[in-house]
Amino acid sequence: MTQKQLFVTLVAMMMALLAAACSTASAGTSTAPAAQIPEITIKADDYSFDAPDQIEAGLVKVNLVNNGQEPHRRQ
Repeated sequence: MTQKQLFVTLVAMMMALLAAACSTASAGTSTAPAAQIPEITIKADDYSFDAPDQIEAGLVKVNLVNNGQEPHRRQ
């Protein structure tokens, strides 16, 4: 086998291994369901807010309900 043939064979094998390693499909395995993101509601009145005293760390969905006449915003 010449050096060129050996090089081409090694490159082809490396590409096949890389393609197999990057594959997302796995036979016989299933993915776990996504974790539910906790949700809180903050009630805004004119010049006051009613919100939970504590919130767990991590992602939290925040709902803002405006019960007052003044506009309220959230980021």
